Amino acid sequence: MSQSVVLGVMSLYLSAFSFSVADGPFVFEEVTDQVVDLNPPGIGNVFDYAFMDINDDNRLDIVLNNHHRNNPTPIYLGTSDNKFKFWKNFPEENAAHAGFWLGEVDLNGDGKTDLVHTGNEGGVVININTAEKGAYEPQYMPINLKPPSPYAAFIDFNGDGVLETLTKPGLIYQDVTKKADQEGIFHGLFVISDFNNDGWPDLFSPGNRGRHARWNGPRRLYQNNQGVLEQIDGGRSLMKGYLGGFARTADFNNDGNMDIYIFASKKMTPEGEVLNKKIFPMKLFLGDGQFGFTDVSEQAGIAKSTQRSGYSQVYLADLDNDSFVDIVNQGNYGTVCWRNNGDGSFSEVPVASTPWAINKHLRFDDYDMDGRLDVVTGGPGASWKSRKTSVSVFRNVTDNKNRWLKLQVRQSDKNTMGIGAVITIYRAGTAKIIGKQLMLSDTAGRNPRMHFGLGQIDKVDIEVIFPTTKKKTRFNDVEANRYVVLQPDGSVTDVVFGKE
Repeated sequence: MSQSVVLGVMSLYLSAFSFSVADGPFVFEEVTDQVVDLNPPGIGNVFDYAFMDINDDNRLDIVLNNHHRNNPTPIYLGTSDNKFKFWKNFPEENAAHAGFWLGEVDLNGDGKTDLVHTGNEGGVVININTAEKGAYEPQYMPINLKPPSPYAAFIDFNGDGVLETLTKPGLIYQDVTKKADQEGIFHGLFVISDFNNDGWPDLFSPGNRGRHARWNGPRRLYQNNQGVLEQIDGGRSLMKGYLGGFARTADFNNDGNMDIYIFASKKMTPEGEVLNKKIFPMKLFLGDGQFGFTDVSEQAGIAKSTQRSGYSQVYLADLDNDSFVDIVNQGNYGTVCWRNNGDGSFSEVPVASTPWAINKHLRFDDYDMDGRLDVVTGGPGASWKSRKTSVSVFRNVTDNKNRWLKLQVRQSDKNTMGIGAVITIYRAGTAKIIGKQLMLSDTAGRNPRMHFGLGQIDKVDIEVIFPTTKKKTRFNDVEANRYVVLQPDGSVTDVVFGKE
């Protein structure tokens, strides 16, 4: 997309849809005492808090990742009345040393969800669920990938129906019980997406320049050429002049092309030489669907952000169901939410509208299935070091009448959750795109459940490119406000909830 086109589109809508930071777009209420049954403080330095469905009953559970393995790592199981019942503290061997982030995936293709703990000093621990399918209480066999990595992601690059495991610094495991097959092809907190709309997952690395020499390297963009990752040039503004940061990808402007957002990048040469100490808290690059990217940070209204990072995380979620993805920057020095105004610009959300923005890691998901994304995070405190107050839950009660759609993808091969499926939502009977996402699983908040805000639209068409066959299937006239399962045979079924 050319710079002139981007500017023209933004100027056309900006005046009509301007948004003031004084407005309150979201409403959340803390419900911890009503929904969490056992919540003692003093459990150690908890690093990550996550909504997950670890027992496959379609009810969300709460899992914590403790930074010190010898301290309790609680797990709460979701109940039929939308509450969380304390189950147990995870054994030390099931958790990662210096625990960081959490993820969920069916890695071995047995139809059960496996639980992933990462550590920035210890390895990634993948807990394979060995309980009988449908069991309310899972059982786990831990597999420890020794190289330290705070981040892990799962994808099927070659389309054989089997998921690969990706960790830092550039390791790809075809089989987690064996040595990694490939090393050193990417650096930094990489992202996976379909940047050229061919149904094959591509990879972007924001680069890295830190104290671990083997983790360092320039920004790189890889095209997936039907199972083979090939390094390509992704446009001057994306690939040159910046390094590092936390990258995420989404279709921010609903044009059907995946864009790239980077939090806390630095001004450097592609080789990693520091040009100056300037840090860019927020950078947004719009994609053109052909590996071209245009820097629109200034026009988007985010270039003047001064937010500091630290142990950061970036979350992308449509918090008001208006069909446009919002940005949440979490860091040691504060958590800031930026609302996507739907006109190419973003506005900082007032603190009163985000009571969960308390310098702690968090997750968004809809625990009570009312169609609005809720939050699980830590207890309040002055800084990230005050994480000992266990868990907090905030319910999204925003009342704007916007509609929504939640979905899962299922396949018959070992990629049971359809990780890598490309899903595009259209207004029913039209070519107007309402949202687009890639079904992903990683330890940075992406899980095998998708949530789409639909605005005021009450019926949509869904196009799915299934990850193994690359077959494009259209599901027409799907009603809003549903939680559905999509399969390659064209069936659309409502999700069934289990009983504890």
